Amino acid sequence: MSRILALSLATVILTLLLAAPHVDTQAQDEVEVAIRWTRYINPTDGRDVAYGTCVFGDYVAVMGVEGSNRPYVALLHKSDGDVVREWIGSVRGALYNCISVGERLYAVGATHDSYGVIYVFDKNLGVLTRVRNESQSVYSSIAYDGKALYIGGWKEWVGLVEKRALDESLSLVSSKKIYFDSWSGGLISDIGVEPSTGRIWAVGWYYDSNGKGHSLIVILD
Repeated sequence: MSRILALSLATVILTLLLAAPHVDTQAQDEVEVAIRWTRYINPTDGRDVAYGTCVFGDYVAVMGVEGSNRPYVALLHKSDGDVVREWIGSVRGALYNCISVGERLYAVGATHDSYGVIYVFDKNLGVLTRVRNESQSVYSSIAYDGKALYIGGWKEWVGLVEKRALDESLSLVSSKKIYFDSWSGGLISDIGVEPSTGRIWAVGWYYDSNGKGHSLIVILD
């Protein structure tokens, strides 16, 4: 699970920032950033880690892993950060990112032995669907274009982008490895949809044949 780089915290920490314009005749482009609220969550006595967040209705959903290496989700009120619901998985692993579509929360991550997983939750954090990749893989990011889900990560140590239908089983529509012959491996760390064109933008890194790491930006139609 250590293949994904993330911020390690003794507790799960979430901070929302409220940006307000700073009126200054000398620097009109400056802004003051105020902390709106900060919430510390400690689901276990072990090492709990927060990896990603997304907005889910009136809540902020926090993805991570709790101290016994099981996936962890918390729903916090957007207004004050109060913890409303928590979920801890029964299978060891971690969740890295999420997105909400309607009244469903889609979370991506991996099992402890590196098999990509997707969880679909309802508003009470009940698990509606769990999909597991049958190859060595990690799902690290997820996006939605209004029709389908796009998932980024790696599979067999090569950058991966998947397109999945928004049906009950999250059927795989297409899959593309981001790889060239001169590369020795890589990862898609984040993925998004460009609203004006519908193109898929993905960022990450790859290793060349000499083992040197490079940043990566990919645009897919």
